[in-house]
Amino acid sequence: MKKILLALLIAASTTSVFADKFVVEKARAEEATSGPGADTWYVKGIVDVDKNLALDASLQTTKVDNLNKISARYDVGVNPKFDLGPFRGYLRVSVGEKIATTGNFGFYAVEPGISAPLGNGFSTSIGYRFRNAFNTSNNDTTHTLRAGVNYEFTKKDAVGVRLDRMRGDQNQNIWNVNYVRSF
Repeated sequence: MKKILLALLIAASTTSVFADKFVVEKARAEEATSGPGADTWYVKGIVDVDKNLALDASLQTTKVDNLNKISARYDVGVNPKFDLGPFRGYLRVSVGEKIATTGNFGFYAVEPGISAPLGNGFSTSIGYRFRNAFNTSNNDTTHTLRAGVNYEFTKKDAVGVRLDRMRGDQNQNIWNVNYVRSF
């Protein structure tokens, strides 16, 4: 686990040099069917091309409880954003690779969603992510509903909490806590 955290810190320091925003997230997944849970660390660098388009790159590591199974995912995405009245819409499209002891494979994901300010530094967002392996025999098809609340405590710092309800080849409920630093 120490090696994973060290790798995340190195990735974080490298990405933050080029990024407009940097996200660090800790997640706890519980299987909906009473299987083993998992802990995940996630880092993402985001470059805002303009107010309506962002590019990002992320790295995620997961360790499954009691099974000593570790996997990683990395991906790159494009994220157009647009106004929808009082809401802000987005559509993240990404491609990446999962690396695991059972084998490596490529995947893609599409995530539309909306966010809205709540006032006093708070905002909320809801989204839906569809993720699938390019080769569907890898059993990595998931549908994830996600909802979260963020609090911006300075103009450059925010924290958030999000619940993901993932169903498909994996059935998990995932609590995520994150920190966002803008540069």
